Amino acid sequence: MSNSVASMTVDATAAAAVSYRSRFFLVMAIVLFLPVAVGFGPTFFLRPWSGAKDYLGGPFPVHLVIHGSVLSAWYLLFIVQTTLVAAHRVDLHRRLGVIGVGLAVAVVVASVVTIVRSVPRATILGLPAEVSLGIVLGDTAALVGFVAYVAGGVYLRRNAAAHKRLMLLAATVIVGPAFSTARPIGRALEPWFAGVRPCVPDCVHARSRGVRRRDAQTRSPCHAVRHRDVLRDSCRGGHRRVLD
Repeated sequence: MSNSVASMTVDATAAAAVSYRSRFFLVMAIVLFLPVAVGFGPTFFLRPWSGAKDYLGGPFPVHLVIHGSVLSAWYLLFIVQTTLVAAHRVDLHRRLGVIGVGLAVAVVVASVVTIVRSVPRATILGLPAEVSLGIVLGDTAALVGFVAYVAGGVYLRRNAAAHKRLMLLAATVIVGPAFSTARPIGRALEPWFAGVRPCVPDCVHARSRGVRRRDAQTRSPCHAVRHRDVLRDSCRGGHRRVLD
């Protein structure tokens, strides 16, 4: 009798631990989506009402609309998947996993196109070559990490502990642009990192607000940060991702 009671107690404790971990991943999925919704809300999700325009003027390019839509769908599916696990609907979670793999492939394709297209956009915006290169390398590194984590999560899908952690890492590694100083959250956090000078020229950030500054001396469109300033500041990872 005592052994039976002890066994039931152990089972109940284990079930509670599993339930707690499931809720943790659900909460983390929501936490990761919030900065995406807030960061890109004014310029992407709410653009029909906010009147937001592309940094180069005019409507957003199709590849950016597709990129934003696919990434948003990824995070929403991540919330749905963690919700299903928390609700003990692992069977449905596995069925939707097939869609998740296809969506992950779409994320990679859309991101590659966005990274490639960011180079000519950077040239038009007047960003120094080293800043443009930093953005491309940073985004590429994040995308490589995403691919590695998703591939590992799919391969270890029968290992629940490893699978859920790898998928969480995949969602985390690509959330960085939502904290860019060209986004509301990044601007709110910028005073806390006042010692880190952004790499992107002020004129680029100004254009995102519909302002076209002119140099006081030359009366020409504002220019990028001088080459030596960029090298001196070394960016410290603080560049504004205005190209994606």
